[in-house]
Amino acid sequence: MFRVKICGLTRPADVKQAVKAGADALGFQMTMGPRKISPAQARSLVRLVPPTVLPVGVFVNEPLAKVKKLIKLCGFQAVQLHGEENSSYCEKIPVPVLKVIRMKNPGIYKRFQGFRVAAFLLDSYNKNIPGGTGQSYPYSWARKAV
Repeated sequence: MFRVKICGLTRPADVKQAVKAGADALGFQMTMGPRKISPAQARSLVRLVPPTVLPVGVFVNEPLAKVKKLIKLCGFQAVQLHGEENSSYCEKIPVPVLKVIRMKNPGIYKRFQGFRVAAFLLDSYNKNIPGGTGQSYPYSWARKAV
C-alpha cells in the first residue's frame, strides 16, 4: 500500500490544499528547521484536518514527556521520530510511531530490527540535517531493508 504524507505545513491554506490533493497524512514540525511551528499553531492547524487524514507530530530527540504532552495538546494521532530515539522510547509513545531510518549505509536498517513501531520511514542521511534534505540514497538499499 502506498501512502502520501505531506510534511512541514505551517498555514491553514497549506493544510486545506494538502487535504484537497488527497494526502493520507500531514506532518507538523515541532522540533527544528524553517518549518517549525509552535504548539499553539499546531493545535490550530490540526483542528483543520478531517478525520480521514492523519495529523502527525514530527520530532527530533525531544524528551519523552514533551512529546506526550504535545500529542495531547495538539491532537496528533501519530508521531514521526527523526532522532536517536531507541526502541524503549518508541514503545512509550501512546500513538502510532513512524520511526525514521537515516540511510547512511545499506545495512543501517539492521539496528532497528525489533523496534515495535507502526512503520519505518527511510530517509537520506546528512550528518548536519536530520531529515527533509531533498536528497536521495541508492534505492537498492531500500530493497534490502524491506
